[in-house]
Amino acid sequence: MVVSTLRMPEELHQQLKSWAQEEGRSVNDLAVEILAREAKRHRGLQAIERLAAIRERIRGECGELPDSVPEIRRLREERSRG
Repeated sequence: MVVSTLRMPEELHQQLKSWAQEEGRSVNDLAVEILAREAKRHRGLQAIERLAAIRERIRGECGELPDSVPEIRRLREERSRG
């Protein structure tokens, strides 16, 4: 485990301290959870950006593709009718 010092405004530290006390946790545990959640969210946003870039590249190479939703709905309705 890495030991690190984190500098933050006093007001933010007090907010974290109060929040941690309300939950019966340490400020460190709360901060680690918040940072882990934010890192996961950031990775998700990066993935979305990569997918958007791929979509734009495909759109540039192939043009606008037709919407597949109506066809998928039609196939599902046929399947449900048996």
